[in-house]
Amino acid sequence: MNVTEDEFKSYLKELLGYDGFILSLVPSRRDAIATVTLTNGEPATLSQCSSRARINLPYPRAGVHLTADCDFFGITPVYSTEEPVVE
Repeated sequence: MNVTEDEFKSYLKELLGYDGFILSLVPSRRDAIATVTLTNGEPATLSQCSSRARINLPYPRAGVHLTADCDFFGITPVYSTEEPVVE
């Protein structure tokens, strides 16, 4: 199932309990990678985050689970193609 960016933002608003967060959404090979900057505190849902941990969050509208990586080091792919080429 495909989900629009607006639908995903709506989900994040429900999850976080506020809007105004900063979202970066980048397509990857089979999915997408989102970076969310929390602007109004960390919700209880993410309070179990600790070093080297990942949290699975249900996303019922898409019938999938999202994985929150607790060790973000500030680097995400900007673009990922089906057939990467290095020149």
